[in-house]
Amino acid sequence: MKNSGNATRFKDITGLRSGRLVAVEKIFDKAARRTLWRCKCDCGGEILLEAYKIVNQTIKSCGCLRGPHYKDLTGQRFGMLTAMEKVSDANAGQAVWRCRCDCGKECTVKKTHLENGIVQDCGCVSNKAYDAADLTGKRFGNLTVVERLTEKNYRCVCDCGTEKTILSSSLLSGRTTSCGCMRGKRKRKDISGMRSGMVVAIEPTDVMRRTSILWRCRCDCGKEFLTEAYKISSGIIQSCGCQRGVSNIKDLAGQRFGKLVAIKRLDEKIGSNYAWLCKCDCGKETKVGTHALLSGGTKSCGCTTREIVSERVRNGKGIADFCHFIDGTCVERIESTKKLRSDNTSGYTGVQNDHGKWRAVITFKKKVYYLGTYDSLAQAVQVRKQAEDRVFGEFLEWYYNEYSAETGGYQ
Repeated sequence: MKNSGNATRFKDITGLRSGRLVAVEKIFDKAARRTLWRCKCDCGGEILLEAYKIVNQTIKSCGCLRGPHYKDLTGQRFGMLTAMEKVSDANAGQAVWRCRCDCGKECTVKKTHLENGIVQDCGCVSNKAYDAADLTGKRFGNLTVVERLTEKNYRCVCDCGTEKTILSSSLLSGRTTSCGCMRGKRKRKDISGMRSGMVVAIEPTDVMRRTSILWRCRCDCGKEFLTEAYKISSGIIQSCGCQRGVSNIKDLAGQRFGKLVAIKRLDEKIGSNYAWLCKCDCGKETKVGTHALLSGGTKSCGCTTREIVSERVRNGKGIADFCHFIDGTCVERIESTKKLRSDNTSGYTGVQNDHGKWRAVITFKKKVYYLGTYDSLAQAVQVRKQAEDRVFGEFLEWYYNEYSAETGGYQ
């Protein structure tokens, strides 16, 4: 519907029919600052409508098809006004009546404003009453009128000390009762002493966060902090943050995860998870992160991996007769860096195409190290080979000269 309105905003629809209505002429409504069409109904009545309501045939009559459901106010008096005739239903869906004031002027008034006594004259009496009354010294809410500046303006002082110039009509109608300082305080809820978990609200502050006043709160741990009132009243915040890492920690002690049994939680973290000291069925103890245990990502100290590799080797599917693992690094794998993966596109191990450039990486002890991005493939390959000589070379030299001589490695 909205798109249809935009499309027909400047279209000439004179003579276009919608049910019993025919568009007669275009009229610009200055009060509403919009363009309407005067339409004539087959019953003789007229109505003002937007163009899209005629084009889309949303309205098909002036209301006569619905029957005389509205109250006829013709000839009735409302204060100094006498209702003469109904003008239209186009003002926010309400009937508008043309009225004559006792002073001789005519005006249009909504039906509800007449019946509720909101409007009782054309403005000749109410405006004069506002202008004639001297409000100096009178009090309106938090405002005290100090002096009359013009016929309609008064200088007022608020209880907070702020001075402001206000219209007499705003004071008399009650629309303005402060300089604006009470606008937020009227809506403020006193939550002093209210508790939410370990948090107790103490007092409001002058600090604002967006449109909310922050309250000073004290946690049972002794720490004070600022937060919004609704987070206390709705129970969103239960502590200053001291319990954030404690209350959500699951006790895994004694639970089994594959070949691992969790013994105790350590004070150190692996990534963003607390580490657990676990004992494997093979007798070895190892540290494993909470997420790795719960997700099933780690089920042994690494002995299961070695068993799987040995089984693959025995079946002729391994990469060597025996695989040796040191801190998750396979010795035979780094010795065979010339063997390319099936998805390799550069022709060199550890060199990848990255949007037209070449990125060099190297993996060692379960960690990936980025060596940089280069314009040419030759540069990336050279950096990768230098990293291999430095990282893998030193590791293999240590393995064969020191580690293997003492332990014989893992088989």
